[in-house]
Amino acid sequence: MTNIRPPLSADRGPRRRRTAALIAGTLIAVILPDAALAKREDPPGKHGGLVEDVRITPARTTAGTRPAFTGLLAAPAGDAFFAPPTPLPGAPGDVIWATRSPTPCEDLWGALLGSCTARIPPVRGTNRTVEVWRILYHSLDRAGRPRAASAILVADPPTAATSRIMVSQHGSYGLGDHCGVIESRRGGGFAGIGMAVDSYLSKGWVVIAPSAPGARAPGVQTSVVSGDASRSIIDAAWAAHTFTGALPETVVHGHSVGGMMVTGVGGEAVSYAPQLRIRGLIVNAPAGVSGPLSPVFDATRGPTIEKPLDYPAARTKTATLALIAAYEQAYAPTFRSEEYLTKAGKRVWQRIKDMCVDEAVLYVVGHPWEKLFTKTVEHIDTGTMRRLSNVPTWFVVARNDDTADPLNSYHAYQTLCAAGQPTYLSIVEYTHPQTLHVLAENDTSGLKDWVNQVAVGNVPDGACTGMQPSLAAWQKYTYNQLALATGMQVPVNANISVATSGHCRTKTRREFVTVTPGGTCSLTITISRGRRTHQTHTQSFTTTP
Repeated sequence: MTNIRPPLSADRGPRRRRTAALIAGTLIAVILPDAALAKREDPPGKHGGLVEDVRITPARTTAGTRPAFTGLLAAPAGDAFFAPPTPLPGAPGDVIWATRSPTPCEDLWGALLGSCTARIPPVRGTNRTVEVWRILYHSLDRAGRPRAASAILVADPPTAATSRIMVSQHGSYGLGDHCGVIESRRGGGFAGIGMAVDSYLSKGWVVIAPSAPGARAPGVQTSVVSGDASRSIIDAAWAAHTFTGALPETVVHGHSVGGMMVTGVGGEAVSYAPQLRIRGLIVNAPAGVSGPLSPVFDATRGPTIEKPLDYPAARTKTATLALIAAYEQAYAPTFRSEEYLTKAGKRVWQRIKDMCVDEAVLYVVGHPWEKLFTKTVEHIDTGTMRRLSNVPTWFVVARNDDTADPLNSYHAYQTLCAAGQPTYLSIVEYTHPQTLHVLAENDTSGLKDWVNQVAVGNVPDGACTGMQPSLAAWQKYTYNQLALATGMQVPVNANISVATSGHCRTKTRREFVTVTPGGTCSLTITISRGRRTHQTHTQSFTTTP
């Protein structure tokens, strides 16, 4: 039985510190609507719960104010391109400077694909090829502070002024500057950009792919901070509008963690960029919906299921290190990393902060949880759930995904539908990276027809028809994770117990559930406080490999 206690201070000895680590908060997928969040009993914390973003409607430059395909300033060469002037010139969404990419194929398809020179797509029906630009643009963070951001922009100048805008936001590929979209060490991880260009540019679109906030720009990456991420995406769209003269009609695609953050772009744009018309969102193999009640990287997973060389637990530890660094960047001085990291944790962070994700996880795997963290991570981001909207949303789930947990995909879908965001489910026979193929022109998922409809302001039929929940055999589900992901409220000082039947079983001593594929699993989850049962929920799942 899992006991959920308030955070403990770091000065109560090693045993208490381990207990505090056990009940650390979570990172990615919110599963409760706003009304449920309001009822949640947040643990008392030094920071006093969630921190609201600074609401702002900045003045913006309109297209045509400057000649197309020019920035505010001449672009410097080399690494100086990524060092913006202080203070930042212009307004949010202005292009500070831009340059034609010296390695356009690598910027579109990834650095390690080999001889891809011929893979710069031609403009259909002409003898022209597209132009690939690197841009540095003006953005704002969640507190309204100016922040430079970088992106790859692809356009056909003669047709740009009548084009719509497609934004493609990448997933969590790593912590370092070379894990974004420019000069990436991630190999073919950005093939989705090339696919989007192949499929959409010749049909009347400009494509822009922003790096995660803080990648290839000053500051720590904050792709998991909802306010930073959503504003960076919106400002990238406006940059495409002002730089190319394209129409402010926009569809936003996001993959993995990028998909998580895309869910809230429609709601954020209402006040942050009312001039921008967000017509549709493509939530591709999302990690979930971000916020304070998040089962995907539930930090109880680390110490609960961790064994020597446990790769899933190492991913959780790496994500928690990245979350702490992102929170410090976004919420300083309210949030300070030294309150959460041991000396060893600080040293590990210094080693992995410039690594891409696979390398970082391999480095972290041998470091026990209690050697890295001193106490509970107090989640203060309100999350994308505060930014949901009525923008049509295409939601991609992959049957063969071994990264985005199907349980959390299910509850992200449920959250969007419960909030009234029209969401269209697409289930594909892909792995996690292969879901980028839904952007390809020959994909059979139906996305292209849907995009054509929403691009002109239509809301297609068939939203929120339901989704069968499932559990994956490659995952271990903690009691706390299951309670959160089934929409239950978990008060402070609550105990969680789980009874199973079918293709699943509990590991009572370590308090997690495993499944075997090819059947069904029934879970009865009970939350109690003392002798009083607080809530009981029974749900049936299919089990997948």
